[in-house]
Order: sequence, then structure tokens, then C-alpha cells
Amino acid sequence: MIKVEISEAGFQVIGELRIALSAETVEDRLKAMEHVQHRFIRSLVENAHSKFGAEWEKIPSMSALAAKVSKSYVQSASTEDIFSDVFHQYEKKNHRGLMVAEQVGQMVFFSIVDRKLEGLHRDGKIIDQVCQQGRARDVPGAKDKDTVRKSWMKYKGVVHLGMALNDAEELKITRAKDVLGMAEEMRLMLCSNCPKGTSEPYVNQDDQISFVYKSGP
Repeated sequence: MIKVEISEAGFQVIGELRIALSAETVEDRLKAMEHVQHRFIRSLVENAHSKFGAEWEKIPSMSALAAKVSKSYVQSASTEDIFSDVFHQYEKKNHRGLMVAEQVGQMVFFSIVDRKLEGLHRDGKIIDQVCQQGRARDVPGAKDKDTVRKSWMKYKGVVHLGMALNDAEELKITRAKDVLGMAEEMRLMLCSNCPKGTSEPYVNQDDQISFVYKSGP
């Protein structure tokens, strides 16, 4: 399992991090997330320079940020093209697949909470239910079982972040620590519960990215 740290300040770009998760591969997701985080650090530096002048690095409260700057500039340049491509593909088509996978994850979560522990792939089960809803609401990418299944298989390791963000918006929860705590709880439920009659969890922990709250800049 991969862990990604997100600070309270870094949570300001959580929407872009969510877009980064729409990349086709885990490697590109991580690189795209790196770019978002490094670009955010650059914006903090520019703000500090504007506020405190050229001597901003000598201010004690800025020492942790200053330590990240040079590394951030190098890494940001190396991942810029990847994020640009990820964003383009997100706008073109991948946003649909990610959102559909998050919907499947949400229904799995409810099934776990209710202790129904429904299966995913058989007729009448969770993926079929998502398709029925998709056809009823004319949702692109959510009408065909094969399409929904492929979206789930591609994004099941990261859906918990989007699920938590959706719930947090509805519940008006805004603190990074609280939202990421919700995401972690959902992640654990997905990887520690199995459909009834099976021994395989809904999501293998090795396929997941854990989003961890980090104090500091």
C-alpha cells in the first residue's frame, strides 16, 4: 500500500489531487500528485516572498517551507507534462470513470455498513444496481456493466478519497484532518470486508493509496 501525506495547507488543492488520481496508472497518479503538491509549494513561496520580501527564508516560521523549495522546483519540472496529460484526459473522459467508480465504492460502503455485504459482479448486485441508476438518470459511463466494471477495477484503490470529499461537502466538514480521517476509515472498510460467501476483500489493500494527514506546511 502506498501512503500520500497531505497537510492542512496542502488540502487547499485537494480538488487537483483528485484529478491526479484519474490517471491511467498508479505511477502516473503519484507523479501527477507530486506535481500538484510541488506547484502548491511554489505558490506558498511566491506568497511568502510577496509578503516578507527576499529575506523570507530567514524567518523561523518559514524554515520548514524553505527546506522544501529547491527539491520542489526540480521535481515539479519533471512531472509537469504528466499532470498536463492527466488533466487533459480527465476533462476528455476519465472524470466519468472516476466518478462512476466512486459511486460503486459508495454503494459498497453502504452495503458494508448495513452488513448486507453484497457482491459486485452478478446480476442484481452492486455494479448492476449502478448501471440501473445510470440508465435511469442518463449518466454517461454508468449504463453498461462492462464499462462500470472496468472503471471500478481501474480506480477502486483510490475511490475512498472522492467518497470522503463528497460526504464532507454534504456534511459541511472542512478540516483536512477530519476529511482525511473519513477517507482512511472508508479505505479500511473496503479492504477489510468481503462480499458474503467469499474470502477476497472488496479492495485488496496492496492496490490502495492511503491519504494521511500531516501537520505542518
